[in-house]
Amino acid sequence: MSYYSYTERYEEVKMTGYKTISCFGCGRKMRRQKTFSQTLNPWNKSKINVGQLKSRKEIMDELKVKIEEWKRTSAMHEVCKEKA
Repeated sequence: MSYYSYTERYEEVKMTGYKTISCFGCGRKMRRQKTFSQTLNPWNKSKINVGQLKSRKEIMDELKVKIEEWKRTSAMHEVCKEKA
């Protein structure tokens, strides 16, 4: 009995968000970055065009919304977290 496996690779759409904020603990400025991504695959369905696959533009719009939500969150230095 033999088993075969294969891997399908789908195109990944990435966006990187940057934010400069004050540390919630000490008040010093800090810069953070985070990468958000989704893939163009058969299971990534659109909520606007029901039953259709998401287009690159729809994915980019969703990633922009996620980045804006992330930018509004506060952060702390690791040292400040340990002190708290």
